[in-house]
Amino acid sequence: MTDSSADTDARAAHGARLTSRDAAGLCGLLPLLLGLFWLAMRPTAQPFPPIPDDVRLRVDVNSAGIPELMLLEGIGEKTAQKIIDDRDARGPFRTPGDLARVSGIGPKTVENLTGRVRFGISDSDTSDVAATPAAR
Repeated sequence: MTDSSADTDARAAHGARLTSRDAAGLCGLLPLLLGLFWLAMRPTAQPFPPIPDDVRLRVDVNSAGIPELMLLEGIGEKTAQKIIDDRDARGPFRTPGDLARVSGIGPKTVENLTGRVRFGISDSDTSDVAATPAAR
């Protein structure tokens, strides 16, 4: 292989010469650098992974904390805190309609929550988990 004199002069001026061994080393570094770039650029983790559309959760509003209540559509952190505050001040919720006593929850939200919430643990349910898969 013959280098043109311009290429040879440019390398000599910089005091560097790229050998095939150097090129192989750089090619070996490329996957590592791309991997590090991918790790740095990926989006940050969400507090909860998205729930698939075919899975519906029923959340026990009388024992759930903020994270579990936020799994419900239309319930954000502030409304979840209001639910807990109301539950602590006025006692447990007994029906979906009872949720309307919480500021920020109107009839449409109550309608959307019906079938996605439960109220306490029944005799047939021995689970102490606040959020459980709903029956289809």
